[in-house]
Parts: sequence; C-alpha cells; structure tokens
Amino acid sequence: MISFTVWITNCCNMRCSYCYENDKIDRSYHAPEENLEKIIDFIVCKVHDEMQDKDVVINFHGGEPLLEFDKLVHFVGKTREKLKNYNLSYNVVTNGTLLDNEKAKWLNSYMNTISLSIDGNKEMHNANRKYTNGKGTYEDIIYNLKNAGLNKEKVRIRITVNSKTVHALADSITNMVELGFRKIIPSVVYEDQGWNEEKLNSLENQLKKVKLKYQNTDIIMIGMINKKEMKIKTFCGGGITKFDILPNGDVYPCSVVAGLEQYKLGNILTGLEIDTEELCNIYNTPNKECSGCTYMKYCVGTKCKYLNVMNSDDFNKPSELLCRIENIKYKIYKI
Repeated sequence: MISFTVWITNCCNMRCSYCYENDKIDRSYHAPEENLEKIIDFIVCKVHDEMQDKDVVINFHGGEPLLEFDKLVHFVGKTREKLKNYNLSYNVVTNGTLLDNEKAKWLNSYMNTISLSIDGNKEMHNANRKYTNGKGTYEDIIYNLKNAGLNKEKVRIRITVNSKTVHALADSITNMVELGFRKIIPSVVYEDQGWNEEKLNSLENQLKKVKLKYQNTDIIMIGMINKKEMKIKTFCGGGITKFDILPNGDVYPCSVVAGLEQYKLGNILTGLEIDTEELCNIYNTPNKECSGCTYMKYCVGTKCKYLNVMNSDDFNKPSELLCRIENIKYKIYKI
C-alpha cells in the first residue's frame, strides 16, 4: 500500500490554541491550480512506478480542506480517472464549520472516512477551538452535524485532549455518543507543558470511567480503551510509502514535521532527493531506553520516530509524557 496526505490548502478559518501547525505553516498560502495538477501527476507517477499492489490511500488535510471544496472535488475526480485500475481510498480531515447539504452529500459519496475534529462538549470545545475572530465554533459545528446529512457511519470524531480539558474527557465522549457517533478517538497533545502527575491521574480515571461505561458494546469504538487497538506497530514508511504534500509542492515524510525545513524531502516542482537508506535506518533503529518494556512492540514511540524527535529531540527516545500515556493505555486495555 502507498499513501499520500495532500494539503489542499494551508488556510484555516479557525485558530485552535493547541494546533501543532501554527508555527510551521504559512496560513495565508492558497495553492494555484497548476500546483494541484502537479501534485496529481506526482501521485500518479509514484503509484505507476513503485506500486506492487493495487491499494492507494489519499488523505486530504489542511488547513481546512472544505475552504477549497471545488479543488477537492476536482482532485478526487482526476485521481479516480487516472488511477481507475487501483483500489483507491479517500479520507478527509475537517473542522465541520463549513459543512452543508451539498458538501455532505459529496463527502458521503466519495470519502471512506470523514475525520471530524470536535472536543466533545461545548465548554471544552470552545475553550480551544475558535474562529479567527475568537468566537467559539461548537454551536455551528453541531448545527451542521444535525442538518447537513453527513453519514455518521463514515465519521470519525477526533477529541483533542490537553491538560486543561482532560477532566471532562468522559463527559465529552458521552456527549458525542449521545449525538449518534460510533467512532471516537481521543488524541493527546504531547506538546502541552501542563501535563503533571495530577493531570495524568485524571486521564487514567477518565479513561477508566469510559471503559466501564462502554466496554460491553460492540457498536461503539472508542480509542485509548479498546484492547483491539493493541497491535504490533509496523514500519513507518514516511518518505518511502507515505508522503505529505503541501500546497506549494513541498514533500515531507509525516504531518508531524510538515513545514519544518530540516525534514523536507524536496519539492515536486523542483525535484526530490530521498535517501531511502537513511530513512530506513531511522525507522529500524530500536529505542534503547525501551529495551525490556513489555509494551514496547505495541507502543506509538516504537513506530513514530517523528513524534519522538519533536518531543525529545531524539528519534529513538520517546518523551516521558508519551511513555506515561502509553502505559496508562496499557493499564486500561487490561481492565
């Protein structure tokens, strides 16, 4: 399988307090249409030249992709036409503020997964997820979810958890379940400096509360509590079988480091210089400090070398926070 994460635009109509892109991405940049055509050509050539099987995944990211809805529609149409002999899967990440009947109908038809960022309940969401003018976005998103006609079976709710909102995680998840969503993924902000022993204990207690409430149902999938998530982590593949492509044509191995010059693999307009051997060395080098850990082969820190380096300055050393959270997950899985 080969996968591409395409940043349709850098622009966003929100300014979330914890956004990992804020200091790395030029928010004013709109991709000219010729760039998108070059990105399509790059994907098609990569697939034709390097694919040994038929599975291709294209993820749409941003910024907010629905700000450039026409380009999104065009991109899907063109890749479906040029890669018609392949098994294409499309996924999109959106903040939900721009959803309407037209967009929802199209997303239902062409997207395999619609990842929607919403932090659970009104208070927790509006504390961090605001428009550029500072106004909270919760009411608009919930209105859109109730009225646009989005297929909830395709929706993956992403709840961002930081040290200030962790105390309400269980209520936030319950709020999403009551709205009819069945796949809910909490995602921890590892860059948050506010995590301490009290907050980590709160995270464990909140996850335990969720586990006890929903562990006997098979129709609701909640991340960080389900033992089925406990799978052996495989080879990363960033820059080898996975590519992040910004609107200006810059290519990166991973969204975590997209926009940071030192990790850029090149530009599709001017050429790429990918040292596959060096990348493989990074991904295959074990974390020495993790040796002997029972959970090591299941841990995010084993696979996600870029998450490691961004939070510990070392590809092969998970941050203390990541390690603690992975251990909390392990404890919850065993309940």
